[in-house]
Amino acid sequence: MFETLDGDPVGTGSIYELDRLRSSAQWGRLCAARLAGHPHPMMEACYLVHRICFEVLGIHRMYGALASENKSSYRMTRFLDYAQEGLRRKHWIHPDGFFDDVIVVGLFADEFQQQKRTIEQRLYPELPIPPITDEQAVRIRGLVASQSQERGVSRCSGGT
Repeated sequence: MFETLDGDPVGTGSIYELDRLRSSAQWGRLCAARLAGHPHPMMEACYLVHRICFEVLGIHRMYGALASENKSSYRMTRFLDYAQEGLRRKHWIHPDGFFDDVIVVGLFADEFQQQKRTIEQRLYPELPIPPITDEQAVRIRGLVASQSQERGVSRCSGGT
């Protein structure tokens, strides 16, 4: 769940299918609650999640899929510099029988790092970029490790 510093809901998102070696994970299942009609808080939340995945957890690759009709999700993946890797034709079906094509996307850590400055200039034109402290990184790694152990996934060390 993403929130503003004041506790207002921004939306939700998830990282799942984190592989055993933490080299890749799926990103998605986003649901945004636009604040005052502006997508900025959701864009920032998704950007920060990717920083955590790549810089704190040492994930090498993020991937996902979205319905071709979902223009806002497509814009978000492009904002983060995801590349289209494929198309699954008529892959998702709706209760009314309508099929959606699904766009498959992927992003490598080095691609994110190359785009990071551009993203930060758009998100923080006059503000400082939020740091991820060493203390926060240790806490995040600990939470991921404990959840992995609960699910029977072996521990491994993440990058910094």
